[in-house]
Amino acid sequence: ADRLLHGLRGLWNAPMVFPYQDSLAYSEHLLGIALFIAPIQWLTNNPLIAYNVAFLGSFVLAGAGMYLLATYLTGSRIAGIVGAIAFAFLPYRAEHVSHLQVLMYGWMPVALWAFHRYFVTGKQLALAAFGVTFLLQGLSNGYFFYFFAVAVIVVGSVELMGRVRSRPAIVIELFFALLIMLAILTPILTAYLEAREAHSLYRSREEILTYSADAIAYLSASNRLAMWGGVLSQGEAEGSLFPGIGLLILASFGLLSAFVSGPSNRRGGTCFRRLGLAYGLVAFLGFILSLGPEPTVGGTTLTENGPYNWLLGIIPGLEGLRVPARFSIIVFLGLTVLAAIGSKRLLDILPTRLGISLCCVFSACFVLEGYYPVEMKAFSNEPLTSERAAYEWLEAAPSGGAVVLPLTPREPTLGTARYVYDTLKHHHPIVNGYSGFTPTIFRELLASGASLNFDNYGDVLQGFRALGVRYVVVSLNRFRNLDNRDKTLAAIRRRPDQLAGEHVLGA
Repeated sequence: ADRLLHGLRGLWNAPMVFPYQDSLAYSEHLLGIALFIAPIQWLTNNPLIAYNVAFLGSFVLAGAGMYLLATYLTGSRIAGIVGAIAFAFLPYRAEHVSHLQVLMYGWMPVALWAFHRYFVTGKQLALAAFGVTFLLQGLSNGYFFYFFAVAVIVVGSVELMGRVRSRPAIVIELFFALLIMLAILTPILTAYLEAREAHSLYRSREEILTYSADAIAYLSASNRLAMWGGVLSQGEAEGSLFPGIGLLILASFGLLSAFVSGPSNRRGGTCFRRLGLAYGLVAFLGFILSLGPEPTVGGTTLTENGPYNWLLGIIPGLEGLRVPARFSIIVFLGLTVLAAIGSKRLLDILPTRLGISLCCVFSACFVLEGYYPVEMKAFSNEPLTSERAAYEWLEAAPSGGAVVLPLTPREPTLGTARYVYDTLKHHHPIVNGYSGFTPTIFRELLASGASLNFDNYGDVLQGFRALGVRYVVVSLNRFRNLDNRDKTLAAIRRRPDQLAGEHVLGA
């Protein structure tokens, strides 16, 4: 939001993990979310409001997007509503309540809606809408550039098989659309690839295997879920992928009924058989790829060279993704479309009231199975008075790097996030930072315990100086250990030769 006000100038040099460059490329950039949420941040200067709008908006986007797709494919608003509820309240969301980028999967059905419309109508406006929404999905979550592309390739291939003979120009149009999307993405891809090469930002095979799903993970549920938590086992390392009984039943019925139904009443003669094939294949491939390089069932390795391993060898950047298990999102995408088809078939073969009643039962089941309580805590947007005074002093001071002590604050994740957020107030890059990757210098600082080397603190201060650090901020309220707090302050003050000046602002 801050960089959007400056034409994205300096976007990649996020003010953390100083002196490293391109530090935003260590994490998800979330541009696809920020484009919509930044105005709220500008107007309120309150990141909590902005975040909550994005969090709640992710439910709306998922539901509205699936309603659009399911209604278009089935020709039934009721089937669209069933699909929307299923997709908005997936049990999967409980496991990722803290991963906003994972929750923001709702552009997928919008993109597929536009994609199907393009194949049916041939209108380039629909193809442009697909391109924009595909990019928004990938800009909201970098994983989904790769994972959602599989669903797009499958759906596109099935659609092409039935239309390319009558409309050969479709291949050329799709090729040029791909080139335009790649051109738009080039600056972002370049930033990530350069950061990867400069700092060896690769995931080890062991790390990728740790975050791959076991086939049994689809029978494991998050402990947060009100219905299934504690009933089904909790999966390990993002391995709670149970889609819910209701979705499995209705999707299975939808898949089976798709192959015995005739054409739908949609324009262009789209048939349920073709849809069942496409989205059944999407779900199947998502399942296989979510198992990672070495697929396992109940901990038993089936092969050390699975399909995901093949992709690692040919797709640039895939080796930078840590969690193959997130491929499960396209499993749920495929299942939800199949469930919408199942709803439509129920409405076709049963008396109207009975069909609608069953759709309501399934919808209620989706909500109950996906329900999880969220603990709400009061949180002040304003920093402590002494911190605010310190950052006002820093804001007026000459430019230079800073380090905030303690390196590991009382609340490690939240405290470090506050350190980074407060750089938007004082505008100095800091050595501290929080990311999926920990740069060498910061990792060594933590591992060596250098900041707790009270007997040789002159070496510590000289080390910071060598990195280009100009300011040391000691936040006394952030220490977990009061003894370490007092020793840190005393150790620094014992080296007046390293201090250009000292300013005490409350704590």
